Amino acid sequence: MSFYIVVKPLAGLETEMPEDDSLIDEWLEQIQKTWLYDNPLGAVGTVGEYWCTPAKRLGLFLLAKISDEGLSVSTSEELEQLSKELDTLETHWHTLTLPEWPPNFLESRLLERMEFFREAIQVALERKGLLSVG
Repeated sequence: MSFYIVVKPLAGLETEMPEDDSLIDEWLEQIQKTWLYDNPLGAVGTVGEYWCTPAKRLGLFLLAKISDEGLSVSTSEELEQLSKELDTLETHWHTLTLPEWPPNFLESRLLERMEFFREAIQVALERKGLLSVG
């Protein structure tokens, strides 16, 4: 299982899932077409070890929520707070001795996914969207 960063338009979030199970795949496909942004954050183990566990230790409330209940933010204040938390987490990562496998783990995995997060924040701010991670 993996976590994904998604930005959805605030308008239209109230669309209800159909009761008929045979229509769910089509409904989900239609919902996904409205998404403003979609990129992976990482596998459960990686997100837990490098995102959520340090976030809890560092008092980064929003990031710490990802592994427990997921994250959903939409106000400019929440998105700005999330951006500050990402800065703190990135600073923390640079103090760690990270595994050699895969090569350049910090650059190739963590910082790339951090950039996905920052892009999603920008999209949510500019397009008035709901950023969620789950």
